[in-house]
Amino acid sequence: MRSANGQRVRCPYHGWNFNYEGNLKDLPRAECFPNLDKSAVYLAKGRVETWGGFIFVHSEAEGESLVSYLAGFSAYLEQYQHRWQELQQVDHWFYEEPANWKFPIENYLECYHLSVVHAQSLKCFDPKNIIYTPTGRHYQIFVPFTDDEFVKDHPAFSGEPRGQSYQGFIFPNMMINTARDKVSVFRLTPLSPTRTKFEVFIYQTKAQIEAFPYKQDEFRPEFERVLNEDFGVVRSLQASVHSKAYGVLQLADIEYGISHFHQVLSKYYQP
Repeated sequence: MRSANGQRVRCPYHGWNFNYEGNLKDLPRAECFPNLDKSAVYLAKGRVETWGGFIFVHSEAEGESLVSYLAGFSAYLEQYQHRWQELQQVDHWFYEEPANWKFPIENYLECYHLSVVHAQSLKCFDPKNIIYTPTGRHYQIFVPFTDDEFVKDHPAFSGEPRGQSYQGFIFPNMMINTARDKVSVFRLTPLSPTRTKFEVFIYQTKAQIEAFPYKQDEFRPEFERVLNEDFGVVRSLQASVHSKAYGVLQLADIEYGISHFHQVLSKYYQP
């Protein structure tokens, strides 16, 4: 189903139209269905809940609440000095990466690579003092800034000296990163076993917009520099899985997020 103009949801195959309550309203060539009881045809019910201006959709009408699902992750993010409900989207773009969707997530969940892959681009962070906390299905990544004054003007992740960036992964495909002047959100969508849509959303509150006007032509190249460093290693990982020598020897304790992710994911694979 997909949304059309007005208050309808239209099937792209045969053009049946449903209202937002899920009731069938009309259909092309209705005379071909002389015995159709429209009241008996309706869309399966789901649930919609919100947190911090973000909309979460569940395909089942009953089940775990969003508060329970987030398992305290929202309380962690609410330490950020700006109100999430006041965020406005100021930019959005995406990439199609030739890699399985799990590889970018694994890369995000470990910061062991920061001092190598991002040795120059992310000097604003203090990788040795990052705090990792599994929270339900999710993973909090509390990232301190260094004490250098230049972090205030870092082109990709600005912050306050000795301040904090509240980052983390919301299972199954969402990453959130806070900065002094904006919030960035990543959303991953598998397109095939070896291709992933990687979306980037940039948000600011009204106060941030006034204090730090968003300049797309200046910000995007710097932010993409960091992302492309990650994409490079992710593509390499994807290519390496075809090698007979490929394998995981051992994970560092600061790479526990990868193990946690796969432990959670495996439960969804079980019949």
